[in-house]
Amino acid sequence: MWPRFREIVLLVAAAPLLLLLWGLGHNEYLLGPGYVDLVAVAVIAAGIAWRIRFKTSAHTVLWLFVALCLYDAAISIGGFVFRPWVSVIVVVFCAAFSFALWRRKHIAIRIGWFIVLSSFAGFFLLHHFREIDFDERFGRCRDEETTLDPAVRVIDRVKHPYDYVLYEPPPLDDLAGDALRPWVVGAVGVDTFTLRWFDPAAAAFVRLTPLSGWQKVQRLALSADGRLIYGAPWGNRGKREFVLAVDPRDPKDVSKIPVDNCRNLYELMTDPETGRLWVLCETSHNLVVLDGRSYEQVARADLPGLDAYDIALDPNRRRLFVTDYWSPTVTVLDADSLAVIDSIRVGWSSFGAAVWRDRLYVARPLASKVVEIDLASLKILREIPVGYGVRDLEIDERRGILYAGNYFDGTLDAMEISTGKRLKRAVVGQLVRGLMVDSVRDRLWIATGCGTKVIEPACWLNPVSAPGLDQAPSCVQGGVSP
Repeated sequence: MWPRFREIVLLVAAAPLLLLLWGLGHNEYLLGPGYVDLVAVAVIAAGIAWRIRFKTSAHTVLWLFVALCLYDAAISIGGFVFRPWVSVIVVVFCAAFSFALWRRKHIAIRIGWFIVLSSFAGFFLLHHFREIDFDERFGRCRDEETTLDPAVRVIDRVKHPYDYVLYEPPPLDDLAGDALRPWVVGAVGVDTFTLRWFDPAAAAFVRLTPLSGWQKVQRLALSADGRLIYGAPWGNRGKREFVLAVDPRDPKDVSKIPVDNCRNLYELMTDPETGRLWVLCETSHNLVVLDGRSYEQVARADLPGLDAYDIALDPNRRRLFVTDYWSPTVTVLDADSLAVIDSIRVGWSSFGAAVWRDRLYVARPLASKVVEIDLASLKILREIPVGYGVRDLEIDERRGILYAGNYFDGTLDAMEISTGKRLKRAVVGQLVRGLMVDSVRDRLWIATGCGTKVIEPACWLNPVSAPGLDQAPSCVQGGVSP
């Protein structure tokens, strides 16, 4: 039985959406390279075999949609987690629509359409909530500024910053000009691929360094000697993966350090003892180690998880901790040999991690908790309630406070570490991707979807003070910098 004209028209009309799903499948969030091609070929072959054997339509286009949607489930699920109650309503509507519209079709076809509609709904929600430019014409960022906590000051409206690093010029004879001054450097991804340079004293934007090529720089780190700034370009999908190296003495000269056997390079950390660079690869879920001088690859470790997210170092015991947002465990490695020595079951999905004194703190976004782990025994001591979607963690060492940036609900929590009590919560804006404590100037930098913001803890947390810091005279609260 040859395909009917209507089926050919349907295939041509569906081709753009099928190609979209096929392209999304190459993100490989759950499976390795080439699997999406095998899935597509298997469905097409099964459809041809069915038509030859039974002389009836196999509904191949529908089942190709279903297979690709299931393959891309990680992306559609990512859209649903932003607003759980909205997601429940959307899924119920998709189910009702599928079973009502195709009520005379076989139950398998109705279930297939339900999967397809739900998946596309998840893709739409992900784009709507995460890609702010989608509805910027409606003034989303401008409206958000009216809801911010009075302590929050907007200093840069360029969207989608991810991370900051504080550059303090090292005591070297060859430094001159701008290299002699401190900088806060921010990584901006998604649409505008730049490094943003801020004056830390004034908390004001000064200049930018454009980045060429296909990359979304999401995380930054300083070299062991403090002379270079490393950047992690994400989204190269295994093609020409590299680490950026920027010298503040000549920021236009951006070097690219190749990284082999890596897919979606995501996080960086410098070993303070050896100067080596730890490079965490998200979807290939492995850890690559580069020599701090030659940048040659000296070691590599495959991780047991599915999507590696963050690294934390216990400097006393020389242990690395790697979180994973598609696994229930945190992996523990020997920092020198990279041998996997243990795992800690914290619950499904873990994001940011931070070490302070004898404790490890791990963010669990879907549970709205931060897990506190004893570094000696690797046992969970307690769970600290925070906001929904907690992603990045920072420690205010002088105050003994844990800052938790809550990605989904757009808030910042200040938690007293000794008691686990929440001291303050501030609305800082949706998509909190990064936090950085500048202890010298007593300032907290916050990366949100709608731009860079700062909070003066001396004002916001008053009367919770830090030793050696003057509170009121330096306080600058709220407002928007020009």
